[in-house]
Amino acid sequence: MQSTTNPIALIITIALAIQIGYAQNNRPFVQDGAFYLKGGAITIGNNILSTHKTNSCDKVSLLNDNVNMTYIDIAADPTTVSSSAVSFALEDTATIVSATLYWAATYSGETGSRKVNSKEYVYKVNKDRDKDINQIKFKTNDGAYNDILGTIIYDGQVATNSVLKNNNPYICKADVTHILAQTNIIERVTVANIAATEGFIEGGSAGGWLLYIIYEQPDASPQFITSFSGFEIVKEDKVTVSITDFKVPENSSSSTITIGALDGDYALKGDQVTLLNPVSKDVFNLKSKKRPKLNFFNSTMNLSEGTTSQRIPNSTNTLGFDIAQIAIETENILPKDADKINIVYTTKADGFYVFFTAFQTQIDEVQIAQKKAITVAQNTKIDSNDAIEPTKAMTTQAQAITATKTPTQPVVTSKKTQPLLNKISGFYVITNAFSNIENAYKWKLFLLDLGYQPFSFIHSVNKLEYVYIATGKNEEELLGVLQEALSIPQLSKTWIKEMD
Repeated sequence: MQSTTNPIALIITIALAIQIGYAQNNRPFVQDGAFYLKGGAITIGNNILSTHKTNSCDKVSLLNDNVNMTYIDIAADPTTVSSSAVSFALEDTATIVSATLYWAATYSGETGSRKVNSKEYVYKVNKDRDKDINQIKFKTNDGAYNDILGTIIYDGQVATNSVLKNNNPYICKADVTHILAQTNIIERVTVANIAATEGFIEGGSAGGWLLYIIYEQPDASPQFITSFSGFEIVKEDKVTVSITDFKVPENSSSSTITIGALDGDYALKGDQVTLLNPVSKDVFNLKSKKRPKLNFFNSTMNLSEGTTSQRIPNSTNTLGFDIAQIAIETENILPKDADKINIVYTTKADGFYVFFTAFQTQIDEVQIAQKKAITVAQNTKIDSNDAIEPTKAMTTQAQAITATKTPTQPVVTSKKTQPLLNKISGFYVITNAFSNIENAYKWKLFLLDLGYQPFSFIHSVNKLEYVYIATGKNEEELLGVLQEALSIPQLSKTWIKEMD
């Protein structure tokens, strides 16, 4: 008897198999919270694998691939196998409203080793996993440890991707707001018993923790603060995160982006974080003093600026565990009334895993009032005499932050850009000019790949969009930038233009 196959059932089966395979190798980001309040956010954290049990690692060129990893364990406590801490200070007028702990590590087994075979390294797991990845310890100051049972966001043991199968990364999180709320003055937090592989594994072992604290403060400016977690491997494809549901006021201060990532190396370059304004199509490479724009994930930690903090141990090289909290200081990306921003993770050489991103920007008090009204209407009744207070927004799925993988070629939409610098006089190093906004957008992305930070303005007369890489008050101070650009074949037509 001839067998028959239902074509619809076959299509469903194939689609389901693809979906399951994709889920095994990643976990799309989900929103952990959105807050509209007067206050701010603090990020602290530390790594839990290094070259020594208690001493810091300050050799920045050292790759985690080449380190015989051992647990950091600063606590003289027989119940801990790993522990690290951060001392910090929170102002007396600040009240913690949310504190979420995230921890991540590579965990192929308890220990791993490597040997040379035919001039190649061969890796071996000597002892299989024997710890629960979501059970750790957490304490404040010199108090007793609290046993934490976290939620597993992702575990590489289910992976089909060969890289993930070899080093088995995992991500967990837990709400620790209630623990911090019980402490009057918080001077230090310690996290212990995060599981990771000691010794060697393919790609190098790494691990650490991140604590994201959101607080309210009566005299602070109104803020929109949102965070989300997931697990995305950034290698061949870009990972794009789109953030919405806010609006930048007229007199906004700088905004802040916070990122947690695993398995970035100092000596391997090519990874970057690009900010895109989807309306004006302006682009900006995220960077700081410690993080070059073309080597953003380099095994370092730059925690909250303006916050007194000290990691214990305080390693310069955190060996594959990155925490970055960086201010955005360009109005081109987030001008007045901006209500969306895209964060794009890419790499040309150094693959990494991104598991946490948060965004904070100044808003006005009207937005706080609006979000409070939405929350009240959807959920609870409060006394009509209540003043406007910080509230956790109950956003819909459509309003929440979304994270999607995009192909290498950017998706360009045809929205009209706004004139940015029509009336600003001075000299500009122009690399190109376009009548089509989409072509200008693609050219900016090309300049980013060359290591430049591109900006643009629309000429008020000819309506062309001029893409420039430097500006100054006189032509002489720009000659060095011009000569460097002209040495690159693709920029051989770069020129200096005066705007009056």
